Amino acid sequence: MKICIIALRSYQLFNKKIADPSGGAEMQLYLLAKELQKSDLLDINFIVADYGQSAIEEYEKIKLWKSFNFNQNLIHQIFCFFRIFSKVNADVYIQRTLTVFSGLIAIYCRIIRKKFVYMVAHDGETDNSLPVYNFWFNRILINLLFNQASLVIVQNNYELNNLKNKYPGLKIELLKKGLEIKELNHNKEPIYDCIWVGRCEKWKNPRIYVELAERNPSLKFIMILFPYENEPQFYDEMIRKSTHIANLTLMDYMQNDQIYELLSESRIFCFTSELEGDWPMVVLEACASGLAVVSYKLNYDLLIDDYHGGIFCHGNVDEMNDEIAKLPGNLELLSSMSKNAFKFVSENHDIKGRAEQCKNILMQFSKQG
Repeated sequence: MKICIIALRSYQLFNKKIADPSGGAEMQLYLLAKELQKSDLLDINFIVADYGQSAIEEYEKIKLWKSFNFNQNLIHQIFCFFRIFSKVNADVYIQRTLTVFSGLIAIYCRIIRKKFVYMVAHDGETDNSLPVYNFWFNRILINLLFNQASLVIVQNNYELNNLKNKYPGLKIELLKKGLEIKELNHNKEPIYDCIWVGRCEKWKNPRIYVELAERNPSLKFIMILFPYENEPQFYDEMIRKSTHIANLTLMDYMQNDQIYELLSESRIFCFTSELEGDWPMVVLEACASGLAVVSYKLNYDLLIDDYHGGIFCHGNVDEMNDEIAKLPGNLELLSSMSKNAFKFVSENHDIKGRAEQCKNILMQFSKQG
């Protein structure tokens, strides 16, 4: 079965020389693809953006097809994308993360009798809370997506129930995120007390983390803040506010293995987002690095309530500050949370298990005609 994954900003995950941020959705597709390609039954392809590479390249037996450049006009982008789309000629096309084009892809697949699998990346895609729903034409395209997709894969029961209620006839499967689990080096002495990683978007609340650093001058904070092209002024504001804080180290874009290195040098992962789609990849990476997770407003299944791998702060900044202030001094609790967080991610999010589940979903799906 020939699979084509549509992930335009994933090329830099294959070619480490390209310095362009990719998100958790792209990382998840990349990790799944690396495992899926080990099966003789699957031929894995990607449609990626134009970064100046050759028209077709191959990495780890995965074929990458170059489409458009983000600087080209919209009409050219659409024409170029669907030209490459047809050249790939896959049996199943997979896309993750909602865009206004998702519905068009679903319709096109229906017309040319190809299967389209959409993978939900954010709770807001299913409860209409994302800004993309603010425009009536976008809502039409999104409805077309869920009405025309051959299969939708969700990450949690909240997303599943939302879609079931709105689209009773929709085929839905639940698949948790996965990542590579590595052995921890517990002998390494942390450099930083707290770490925050993410794009500079307002709903991720980098402001809260900066405030925590200001309120705790005796602790060492590090922040990996990626620019977000849709909110450049907010990024500039965060840079200005952060640079004068002596105990806050600020870093820009870096490769994923470099982020892992900094996670391994930290004690606590501060998670300040207000909206997500289950625990995001960066939280799972923090757990895999043995970090206790202190979450401002979100508390998804298992990690905190069942495994006790972190602390939930009920959307209260003062409560979060109190926990951050006292946790580095409680080495016994930190050690316990570290082991619990690693156990949580190992038992629930190992990419090998998630990829096997994904393969079974796709194989069963393909037999249904």
